Amino acid sequence: MTEIEHKPTFGEAVDLLLKTLKAFDEKQQRTLIKTVCDLLELQIVGGREERPALPTSGGTSPPPPPALDGNEKKPEISATDIRSLRELKKPKSATQMAALVAYYLQELAPEGERRNAVKTENLEPYFKQARFDLPERLSQVLPDSKKAGYLEVVSRGEYKLTRVGYNLVAHRMPEA
Repeated sequence: MTEIEHKPTFGEAVDLLLKTLKAFDEKQQRTLIKTVCDLLELQIVGGREERPALPTSGGTSPPPPPALDGNEKKPEISATDIRSLRELKKPKSATQMAALVAYYLQELAPEGERRNAVKTENLEPYFKQARFDLPERLSQVLPDSKKAGYLEVVSRGEYKLTRVGYNLVAHRMPEA
């Protein structure tokens, strides 16, 4: 097995894996993924995450999670990548998606990928990974997100999430 020269970012790794897997048909893709998971001793159930097995006989099922009555805090965001975060939060516009990317980079991205500020060049790879439509004028998305109150300027071309943007992503998305 060849060693990689540098550790790619999480996003680069996703892109590389997708590019490699697209060269194979669906059956081969499944075989490759299963083989890699076996080699890494990973167990993937239901395509997303491992869930504890239900007892087969004589055991008791774990109690269901308590229902929220409106006074408790909402559960923490459990998305581990930008695509699952987009699926969970369902942004309706490019400005909301930019706030989502800024939130992801600040709060959820793997350690080597985290940053407090976002630039226009950061948007395209994350929009693509999230499978969110690229806007016609990508360069206008961050200034429009600033006008909406989701981001603020840190330095020329760099924006950070405001409290309004944070609250939008953490508490108001998806809209009911």
